[in-house]
Amino acid sequence: MRYQVNLFPLLENKWGYINDKGEWVINPKYDHALPFSQGLAIVRYNNNNFVIDESGTILNQRGFDEAYGFSCDRCAVRIDKHWGYIDTDMNFVVKPKFSVASYFSDFLALVDIIDYDDALNQYGYIDYSGDFRIMPTFDFAFDFQEGLAQVEKESRDGTVKGYIDSEGNLKIDLSDAPEISGMRSFSEGLASLMWGDYCGCIDKSGQWQIDPRYEFIGEFSGGLAKFREKDKWGYIDHSGKTVIQAHFDFASDFSEGFAVIGMGSLLQRTLKKGYIDLSGRIVVEPKYDIANPFYQGLAYVGITDGCRGYIDQNENFVKKIIS
Repeated sequence: MRYQVNLFPLLENKWGYINDKGEWVINPKYDHALPFSQGLAIVRYNNNNFVIDESGTILNQRGFDEAYGFSCDRCAVRIDKHWGYIDTDMNFVVKPKFSVASYFSDFLALVDIIDYDDALNQYGYIDYSGDFRIMPTFDFAFDFQEGLAQVEKESRDGTVKGYIDSEGNLKIDLSDAPEISGMRSFSEGLASLMWGDYCGCIDKSGQWQIDPRYEFIGEFSGGLAKFREKDKWGYIDHSGKTVIQAHFDFASDFSEGFAVIGMGSLLQRTLKKGYIDLSGRIVVEPKYDIANPFYQGLAYVGITDGCRGYIDQNENFVKKIIS
């Protein structure tokens, strides 16, 4: 497992990386740049994607048509139409053979195999070596989170849906609940479900912990999840108790103890974004057109036709660029 690098992608004519003091560490020269993960980052240059280290050294000689960031020492890469996986030494540990490939999560990756007569356009899960741990039999499937993944498939006996474990066992069977139209990933032991027109949360035993009465519930972080009620956003705790009243026009999940909130209309282009803490206190007033979640202590913000860059948790710009 490689170490974490505190470098942040930033666009100034070209893409490069700054440190948490706002200093350029890798000068802007790329067409695009993704955040660092496990000490490595994906950059796009001359219509190819490359892996770089914290010094900006390109590690792979041949560029990829597409690439994700690293997770669990693996990175999904595409060559022509096929996806495979490389390790942190740039070796192909899984040769390109999939039409869809996701990040590794809980030691498994969601893939869609091609040229497989019995499972064309069906999703399954592979291990680090590329072998199927869970065979591709699902019509819909999502990444594992907290040991469970939501899946759905049609069988001769009807629809099978619910949450499976890492062995492919259906741990939470929702097949007999046609009212359920949406399943989200588990976070802090709870997962939100759409039951008809309303959303609630179940625990890992499949029991309702928050009755379906909201328009939407997001993922939990720091003990809170965003919810929507009468087109306004607020935050609830694990019991469904409202901790932050629903009066925002926009809200994100919490990240590092802060959440992006917004006031105004997106359609009318009056939406402005800021940040709140876990108590609901506004720590950055809603004034930005762009406001990304905090990551490693910094958040990217911007004003259309104005300044943009990274701020710290006290709203000090560590790097500001005037558009």
